[in-house]
Amino acid sequence: MIDYSKHTVLIVDDEIEILKSLNRGLHSEPYDKIFVSSGAQAIDAIKKDQNISVILTDMRMPGMNGLELLKLVDQINPKIVKIVLTGYTQLPQILATVNSVDIFKFMTKPWDLEIELKSTLKAAIEEYQ
Repeated sequence: MIDYSKHTVLIVDDEIEILKSLNRGLHSEPYDKIFVSSGAQAIDAIKKDQNISVILTDMRMPGMNGLELLKLVDQINPKIVKIVLTGYTQLPQILATVNSVDIFKFMTKPWDLEIELKSTLKAAIEEYQ
């Protein structure tokens, strides 16, 4: 049996309203959650918190896009399970991401919180374990 409370999910999106929505929707989930609005903040969080098991990131963000972020995450800690949540569904970007880093799941916005997102995050923690 997995103790989800020992795991942390890092959620990255430059849209503050998306972060707020995810915070509200996931507040009762048993794992810890860190919400950041940029790739740079995500890298800082990973360097500070060794308990991060899963990263859920948007693909299109200013400064550092999701692909760049996930490549850096892979260098810092390749064990972190990577999930992409994006409204950007152009095939070349998807293929570049999938071919560059090990992606656990690629999800599109809008997401189904109860059926898709919560179960995917728990499955990702199980994969990490």
